[in-house]
Amino acid sequence: MRVSLRDGPRRAWTWLLAPVLLAGLVAAVSAYHLLPHGSLDVDELVYLNQAEALRHGQLTFDATEYTPDFRPYMTGVAGDRVVFKYQPLWPAWLALSVGSTGDHRPGLVVAAMAAALAFWLLARELTEDRRLATAAAVGVVVSPIFVTHSATALAYLPSAALAATALAAALRAVRLGGARWWVVAGTTLGALAFHRPFDAVLVGLPLLLLVAAPASRRATLLVAVAAAPWLILAGAYNHAATGSVVTPAFTVDAPHDTFGFGPRASFEPAGRPVVLPTEDPEPHDETVDYTPGEAARTTGKFALITPLWIAGGVVTLGLAAYAVVIGWADRRRRVLAGVVAAIVVGHFFWWGTSNLLMFLLQTSLGPAYWLAALGPTAALAAAGGRDLVRRVPRRRVLTLVGAGLVVSLVGDWAVAAVRIGDARESRDEQRAEWEAGAATVPRMSLTLVPGPLGNPFVHTVVPADLDAAPRLRAIDLATARQVFRLRDRFPDRSLWAWLPVRPPGTGLEAPRTQELTELPDLATAEVTVHVDVPGATTQWTRLLDDGGHELRRFSTAHLTAEDLRRVPKSAESPGWLAAGAMVRHRDGRRDNVEVRWMLRLKGHRIEIVGPGRGFRRFDYGGRHWLAEDVDDVLVARVEGLSEPRILARQALAHDSR
Repeated sequence: MRVSLRDGPRRAWTWLLAPVLLAGLVAAVSAYHLLPHGSLDVDELVYLNQAEALRHGQLTFDATEYTPDFRPYMTGVAGDRVVFKYQPLWPAWLALSVGSTGDHRPGLVVAAMAAALAFWLLARELTEDRRLATAAAVGVVVSPIFVTHSATALAYLPSAALAATALAAALRAVRLGGARWWVVAGTTLGALAFHRPFDAVLVGLPLLLLVAAPASRRATLLVAVAAAPWLILAGAYNHAATGSVVTPAFTVDAPHDTFGFGPRASFEPAGRPVVLPTEDPEPHDETVDYTPGEAARTTGKFALITPLWIAGGVVTLGLAAYAVVIGWADRRRRVLAGVVAAIVVGHFFWWGTSNLLMFLLQTSLGPAYWLAALGPTAALAAAGGRDLVRRVPRRRVLTLVGAGLVVSLVGDWAVAAVRIGDARESRDEQRAEWEAGAATVPRMSLTLVPGPLGNPFVHTVVPADLDAAPRLRAIDLATARQVFRLRDRFPDRSLWAWLPVRPPGTGLEAPRTQELTELPDLATAEVTVHVDVPGATTQWTRLLDDGGHELRRFSTAHLTAEDLRRVPKSAESPGWLAAGAMVRHRDGRRDNVEVRWMLRLKGHRIEIVGPGRGFRRFDYGGRHWLAEDVDDVLVARVEGLSEPRILARQALAHDSR
């Protein structure tokens, strides 16, 4: 049935604009109201950080400026450059949006409209019917997976749009002939290869069934030539980022982030990784043991949840399958079915699907890695619906299929509404934790924020211009060396830190709260420590290196710069000044406690940074000093060092990601 292709221009535009405008409305509502701060997937930070860099004309960051204090999330270090994990095409679009509007979300809305157009074009080329194309595109747009992804800075939906465009252009080239549409197909496929190379392979291989048809050597050449500029651009970017044309930034500092089976991780953790699953309730430095069994479980889980994320659910999938079976002789349908199959089978070997399930991201993003199959599935479903109408009495088909679609859509959205609400609430909690105190601290400040063990990344967007940013956040390395380094680099900024609250008796437990605390400083030629400790039998003042190892113990609480200069290594690097005591309790217990301040000898002056932090010694299996408040038995202060201001208090949620 081709009559709809002969509709007048005005009517033709109506069929086209309906899903495009609806997509814009859906994306705007989703990005500004349903999920105004994006999803729980931390990968959004990767794209937003890269967009921030590109907006300032930088492909990479200078490693000496950004590591180890301001390392953006999931970046690698190649030589003297901090490189971003993903390709820059989508971040460049986000950067354009931020540069022109001050917000990346308008770019999400426009991208969603472009995606709807791509899905419409693909369905029209397969069915040769504008009305069916509109039905297919509208079905995609009102699908829960489109609604959620259109609100995120993730790259899955743009990848699906590029895949659908390449396939639509190829189908049009087959239908109309001529070189123009093969060039469009090659150009779009090349852009997809620059954007998400693996998706381009999974889409491109089935596409060879069209290109490699008899007497199509010219089509093959046109596609290859059209894609070449994008491939050259990808190689140039690789060379700029990693120094090698064939080494993508994706692999830098991430040797286990690859295809196949075995230990897999998004980045190389510090220390020995823990292979998951593990009995540790709060594991750190996680590495997934991706096995064929885990791949099968993940694929089955994706297949199980897919009907919940697309409009029409099992009815839509059934119509798509029906179209393939009934129209198997149609090479175009075989190509689209091949794309869907390639995406499912290809991701069987990709451990990221298991990682997505491990963090329960499928509850808010659905089968995200299969999103490139959305366009072909919708087009096939539209064709299958038309085939069914032609072969079965119309009224019965319309009643059954229509009722199935409505019931499925209502059921999908009944589930999706709850999940989107939960996702928004969880994202707000996540954002409140990561960005806590961001607006509380004064302008021209720097806040040290603790991160998960073995995770060296800042979990917020890192500004490309560190000096001009009104407020900076750095990952807290818990060392004196870092604090003095930052003070030297940003002398005009006030320094703050989220410090854990460890009440007496909780040194062996994870802290439950933290306080946003000012780090006061003092520069003096001599320092005096005052200690008040009832019941003490022994008191001491000692100098520690940055690792907590004792360099020298003093018999006096009054020290001069010259005293410190006589201590080996004390003039070389920052360390800690400790004042403590051994307290004998009434029950006979002996308690070794002390308070420590960060210290550095600079020239003829002693620099001290507070606040003092309590430590208690535990003598189990050796002597171990653990951080713990000791105000119950010892009160110590450095003369001249001001008391810190505390701006906020926050409960801690133990999140390994």
